[in-house]
Amino acid sequence: MDAGHYFPRSSHFSLRFHLLNIWAQSKYDNQYNEGNRQGARESFIDLFGEDVAQEIDQLPKMHPASRWTAPELCEAYEVCLQLQKEAKSLPMLSQKARVEVRRKYNERLKLY
Repeated sequence: MDAGHYFPRSSHFSLRFHLLNIWAQSKYDNQYNEGNRQGARESFIDLFGEDVAQEIDQLPKMHPASRWTAPELCEAYEVCLQLQKEAKSLPMLSQKARVEVRRKYNERLKLY
């Protein structure tokens, strides 16, 4: 498994750290199938519903550009380490709860 970006980092730099843009993805889809965006979108609808798929589709409009400072990125990195530890201790979550955790973690990163 890879951490695949629904919107590629190369063309959507401002979304590279957004947790609604990063999902577990097969290595094949991520590395050789350009992320399989259609398949990913269908999975979003099946797992989380049309409203979440539409929210993800709107990310480039919501965050068209980001210019982070080095201190902001360093702080976000430290927060990421904390979030990673917390996430490992979470119980199995419902699909809705998984999206909510990602939203809350995005807020804590203070990048979006």
